[in-house]
Amino acid sequence: MTKSEEDYIKLLYQPSLPNQGGMKASSIAKFFGYTEQSVHEMIKRLQEKKLLEFVPYKPIFLTAKGRNLALTMIRSHRIWEVFLYEKLGYRWDEVHALSELLEHINHEGIVERLYQFLNQPKHCPHGNRIPLLDKADEMDSWIPLSQIMIGNQFTVKRVEDDPELLSFLTSIHIELGTTVNIINVDGFNEVMQISVNHQPCVISFKNASRVFGENS
Repeated sequence: MTKSEEDYIKLLYQPSLPNQGGMKASSIAKFFGYTEQSVHEMIKRLQEKKLLEFVPYKPIFLTAKGRNLALTMIRSHRIWEVFLYEKLGYRWDEVHALSELLEHINHEGIVERLYQFLNQPKHCPHGNRIPLLDKADEMDSWIPLSQIMIGNQFTVKRVEDDPELLSFLTSIHIELGTTVNIINVDGFNEVMQISVNHQPCVISFKNASRVFGENS
């Protein structure tokens, strides 16, 4: 498998989960910035390898073989994130981009050796589960911060791994395990007033919807 082929498979994975609607070639072209012709050429190649199901003008879905490959890559990505974060001291807003490159490396089982070296971590630095081999990717059933009512406390368990979001959360001292107090909810301006370590700050509904955890 080439890096480009693996990137396609990984992109198609989430829409291929149960109850999702697949992905059209035009959406893939827009995501990568490729021409639709080049996307169709890649789709044909991946179809020949029995990694996806394609019918012209219909959404594209991964086969079971394709989903297994995607899960292997996701597992590799998150294990590399743990290594970069815990052992090399990279920030949580830096590890995603680097792991996008490293996830394609699995020479002589290096990822599984790394997994054992890290004492078999269960989550990446952003709180996403690290899939087990031959197991489905599972999500913890946390609720978004945006749904928490005034006066409640909230413990952060997972965040979307978007660098801008992570950088913002760092600036207001939010990380995994942080306890957030909900002071006020301003529906008109779509912001929440919260307290972190007794320091008041403001977070938009949009950003709060991308931070997940539990009432505490």
